[in-house]
Amino acid sequence: MQSEVNQEENLNRIITVPNLLSFFRLCLIPVIIWSYCVKKNPLLAGEILLLSGLTDLADGYIARRFHRISNLGKILDPVADKLTQAAMLICLFTRFPHASFNRNNGR
Repeated sequence: MQSEVNQEENLNRIITVPNLLSFFRLCLIPVIIWSYCVKKNPLLAGEILLLSGLTDLADGYIARRFHRISNLGKILDPVADKLTQAAMLICLFTRFPHASFNRNNGR
């Protein structure tokens, strides 16, 4: 009975370490775009992307290991992942515009 109550409390928590890490990853997205597109520093953008990936690993590990899985985290984590991927695609398409979805390349 007590563990069911604790589990339900965890699911409804908003401020958890994994959720803060996912939110941090969302905050890194504009920094990645800025460093790549504005500062023209792909190395810095790559380092920030690596940091983002490490926090993704950490938030998943912490959520499972310490039973901090929450309903918000179930939404926030994949959203942060997809937005990071989309940001990287945008950055790459600004540098390599011919790599777009044009199927008539070379014809």
